[in-house]
Amino acid sequence: MIGILLIFHGSKVSSWNEVADGYKKLLERFFKNVEYGFLEYSKPTIKDAINTLAKKEDIDTIIVVPVFISEGTHYKRDIPKIIGMDNEGYISVDNKRVKIILTDALGVDERIALIIKEKVEKIANNLH
Repeated sequence: MIGILLIFHGSKVSSWNEVADGYKKLLERFFKNVEYGFLEYSKPTIKDAINTLAKKEDIDTIIVVPVFISEGTHYKRDIPKIIGMDNEGYISVDNKRVKIILTDALGVDERIALIIKEKVEKIANNLH
């Protein structure tokens, strides 16, 4: 069975936790095992969240979803290092090997552009 790990950058501002929790709840409509972790500043950490998933008896694969627009240094270097994947793409937690699959960043996506359009129109329509 799969687990889903959402990764957010994190911030000293507490609203990051509310956003992350909101996405977790939305995705729990579709997937049974969803957790989130923050790269920095906030809790839970990526390591804490991935360990929570990996320790569940029925999870053998964790799909890691960085909630980032592009694939910069955090995506390419920091996230794999924090997760602690071996060369075969596995982690070991409590003598259990779990496959880790890292998705692409969100990238350019028409659905995101439509959200931006909606936000701009909402403000622009109230200007006149």
